[in-house]
Amino acid sequence: MNKLKLLRKYVTPQHRLLASNSTHSKFPPYNVLFFGTDDFALASLKKLYRETSIVDNLEVVVLPRKGKSKCAVERFADDNDILLYTWGKLAELKPYDLGVVVSFGKMMPKALIESFPMGMLNVHGSLLPNYRGAAPISRAIEAGDTSTGVTVLKIAPHRYDIGNILSWSNFVPIDDETTSGQLNTTLANIGAQLLVETLSDLPSKSLNSTEQGAGSRASKITLNDTYIDFNSATAMEIWNKYRAFGYTKRLPLRCSLEGQMVRLTEFLKPDASDHSTWDQPGQVWYDKKSKSLVIACKQGLVRCTKLTLVRPISALDFKNGHIQIRYKRGEKTVFESLINPRSQQQIAATPG
Repeated sequence: MNKLKLLRKYVTPQHRLLASNSTHSKFPPYNVLFFGTDDFALASLKKLYRETSIVDNLEVVVLPRKGKSKCAVERFADDNDILLYTWGKLAELKPYDLGVVVSFGKMMPKALIESFPMGMLNVHGSLLPNYRGAAPISRAIEAGDTSTGVTVLKIAPHRYDIGNILSWSNFVPIDDETTSGQLNTTLANIGAQLLVETLSDLPSKSLNSTEQGAGSRASKITLNDTYIDFNSATAMEIWNKYRAFGYTKRLPLRCSLEGQMVRLTEFLKPDASDHSTWDQPGQVWYDKKSKSLVIACKQGLVRCTKLTLVRPISALDFKNGHIQIRYKRGEKTVFESLINPRSQQQIAATPG
């Protein structure tokens, strides 16, 4: 098991003195301090761990645990006897050549950046300057983009994802069935390889780095993003939201039925060529052939096969328990849209 060090805030004067008085390599192999958490970061950590011609010494910083579970990076560090530190209380660190940050989610203090003679690098899941921020992969899919990529950049203080660009990957295609999880895996591996290629020629990459211009933002996905407005969203826009985050257990797409929260948990791919419009977006009926609920949108139709009201049910269960009852009363079944959940106090939240 690794020795987990809980030390003083960020970086001490002693650490800065060590950095300034030590001899640091400008060419590989490097002494690297790696900051990471999840599977996207793990791909880069594994690659660095195996590239002994580029990395002479590798140590790791993780975020404090939430509960007892370890993040992917911490588990790998433990399993491979990599020295491990905890973020927020770093001190008495040995001098490193550079820091590498991948999917860490914390602003790097200027003092910490300057403690590395060769600075800090970041692997980011988009082709910067597009999609700066916490959710570049999900936001690209949500927007319906057909390609993306990975960037390796220098970290600058005070703002996220604005440093000079060292390397871009080639364009990576996104088809209209790819989920954020699948794309995350693809880009993680591409990013890991791009990181190693950048480190192998770091002096030249640094000398020829590119300043970023104006770009777009990729804000964190929140519950507000999951609420569907059938009056303003097309079928393909809803499908893109589903691929971006709605397929996950944590962030299913949501609407309401007569004041009750409805989570739409599984969709079929809509027909992209269907440009039909409907008098009442949100109206629902059952399609026996596809065993799905067909929901009218601003343009086109989406098909939902599984949903949750009080409990998870199939589309057929919903038809038998809701659509048929309303039909016998001469009523339509209509999913209502939720724009601002805070103003919808009557909506009943259900477990899940």
